[in-house]
Amino acid sequence: MIRIRGRTGIREPIEDTLRKLRLTRINHMVVVPESKVFKGMLNLAKDYITWGEISKETLALALKERALLTGRKKI
Repeated sequence: MIRIRGRTGIREPIEDTLRKLRLTRINHMVVVPESKVFKGMLNLAKDYITWGEISKETLALALKERALLTGRKKI
């Protein structure tokens, strides 16, 4: 999922959900497993994020280009 909107006018429960998902800034992306818990969080924050199933090729490219390890070291 990717955050597509900023913080202006956002309600506290939605901001808390985005923080729990580690979507703290616009254009941040996280990959999460498909589960009921995450689906509920997606529905709550639906106006601020976009999501869909990721292909193996897209995941590999995102990890290669953007992923960071602890200490902000590239993979």
